[in-house]
Amino acid sequence: LGDIRRFNNPSQLNAFVGVDPQVYESGNLTAHLSISKRGTAISRKVLYLAINQIQSAKKVGNPCHIADYYEKRKRSSETASHKKA
Repeated sequence: LGDIRRFNNPSQLNAFVGVDPQVYESGNLTAHLSISKRGTAISRKVLYLAINQIQSAKKVGNPCHIADYYEKRKRSSETASHKKA
């Protein structure tokens, strides 16, 4: 990724990695599809592995503030209409 300060907001970083949602628009229809995968595959794999490690640490029962934060964001995205975590 290099220096992440070059991204002005989180959406630009998501687009660079390729985890931003695709949007299909036609007339009055707007559909949010799966992730775009336009970014680098290696960064998506690293992100996926990091999230798996966070979830594994939580299952073992070790206190982990990162896992708690991730779960909090995941729960808040379930109530919203789009994925935030």
